[in-house]
Amino acid sequence: MCPISQHVMDDPVVAADGHSYERKFIERWLALGHRTSPMTNTPLMHLTLIPNINLRSMITQLKKRMPAIQQEQMKQLKRMQDLEIIVKGFSEDQGKLALEAFQSGTRDHPPAAAGASSSSSMQPFWGFQDMDEFSCHDADSLSRSLGLAPTPREGRMETTHQRMAVVDIESATNGIGRSDLIPPLVELLRETHLLSQEHTVGLLAVLADETAENRLAITQAGGLPQLINLLRDHNPQVRAGSAWALGVLAGSRTDDQMTIAWAGAIPPLAFLLNDGSPQVREEATGALWKLSRFNSENQASLVSLNAIQPLSNLLSDNLPKTRENTCLLLESLAFFRADVQAAITSTGAICPLISLLVDPKPEIREHAAGALASLADNNADNQVMINYAGGVDALILLLQDRVPDVREDAARALRALCNDNPENQIAIGTPMCIRILINLIKDDSPGVREQAVSALQALASQSAENRVQIAKAGAINPLIEVLKDDVLGAREHAAAALGNLGIMNAENKAAIARAGALEPLVGLLKDPTRHAREEAASAIANLSVLNEINKASVVRAGAIPALVDLLKEDTPSARKSAAVALRTLADDNVQNKYAIKQAARGCSLDALGLRF
Repeated sequence: MCPISQHVMDDPVVAADGHSYERKFIERWLALGHRTSPMTNTPLMHLTLIPNINLRSMITQLKKRMPAIQQEQMKQLKRMQDLEIIVKGFSEDQGKLALEAFQSGTRDHPPAAAGASSSSSMQPFWGFQDMDEFSCHDADSLSRSLGLAPTPREGRMETTHQRMAVVDIESATNGIGRSDLIPPLVELLRETHLLSQEHTVGLLAVLADETAENRLAITQAGGLPQLINLLRDHNPQVRAGSAWALGVLAGSRTDDQMTIAWAGAIPPLAFLLNDGSPQVREEATGALWKLSRFNSENQASLVSLNAIQPLSNLLSDNLPKTRENTCLLLESLAFFRADVQAAITSTGAICPLISLLVDPKPEIREHAAGALASLADNNADNQVMINYAGGVDALILLLQDRVPDVREDAARALRALCNDNPENQIAIGTPMCIRILINLIKDDSPGVREQAVSALQALASQSAENRVQIAKAGAINPLIEVLKDDVLGAREHAAAALGNLGIMNAENKAAIARAGALEPLVGLLKDPTRHAREEAASAIANLSVLNEINKASVVRAGAIPALVDLLKEDTPSARKSAAVALRTLADDNVQNKYAIKQAARGCSLDALGLRF
């Protein structure tokens, strides 16, 4: 082994100190101006290098005699050594790269405003302000250190994670493929003396982000236990990097989430919610969100670890991404779980969530509204508390936000607050709110349209005053247009909203019929979505009660055969909606009764649950 490179030598030479070195490494040592021995630090008597022919012959013979498996082991060792040099090189070059990043940033960006805060504790674990700096500069550093030309800036991929140094690692390690890097990188995680483990976990995270095959390879190489163990490392950068890597590995597949959870990641990640490092808290909340997204088992594990109070505290964290991740977690945990809704409320989370509705970051405003929506869903106590804490007024203002996703979640939260809550329906049903919601029916965003219509549907469900105000404000025609919307949920809610407007309101029934709603409602009885068919049937029933003109209109439009078909469906709720509508059409109308019996020929109306 060469004492300088620690690699097996190919061209050994003897220096004046009597020691043998790989020629290119000792020549580089001397070219740097050194006149001392690399081994003993004593002065060299001369600079002549003599080929060590005997040693070279021994190395050659040894390689020839070495079995194939040992040759492969030597290749793997060399790859490990090369990778260790690469990772260490990142740390050794940090000062230079940081200066380059700063100089580049001052050219590309204006100086920060006076008073802007800056703290080393706010730096990401990889040591740069953002991934773009890390990607570009580390790629160039890696190429320079191995004698390669830097990758042209215009040729780099624009995706943040993919622009990392991994772009150049394949060529830098003598043709090793990306997936081949994974086992040695995982092995490097076991090197406790390594000063740059944060870079190793960063490289693994980038590889995991590229393909599902890489994520599987990391798991098969034993990466999960190593990353989970590093969550307890004394170095906050290593803890943050490990949490980030686990979040990337979680992806969006339930199998990946469960594999990481079963490996024991959730308890240490939950413990990191109280970590003293802001960056660690940010990465821990992000990883927990990815592990618990649409995963009830992992959500239950997190709740059982008493994580709700720390999460509630993090709503006031200094880092915006931590606040955003926390809102996402609370929204997910509270979704249709009354016990968790109550637990979150008991920690005092409602007021901080309401304050986040005016956060400068739109993602935080969006997910704070989403968390309030989850807390209010089918929970009368939380509905009242959010209203009394000022949430209704803040959400109404948020309906006019410039960001569509924020408007969507604000409308969803208002709908959740007034669902089956007459008091909140009155509080929300102000002329301003109704007018804004009607305008949002025409929004360019499909999600905004759907949630705005859903909110109007809820406002009209139990409040006679709201039905009058919504109709007077001009909602009928826009709602009829939504019956033809491409968004399935929007059609369903529009049918329900029109039906609710007609409840015990003869004037609205007539206005809805005059505006041409009955024919598209009958057409909706054949919609591919079951909920849309059911809501159309319920709307037809509401609009036909005590209104013979509307009855005649829906029958002429072909409602009876379509309702009989709905009556034959397997779903109880569909049969119930169809039966109510058919009874309404048959009430005090012999001709309609006969038409229903004819349409149901060959079927027993009694067996279908319809008797008259």
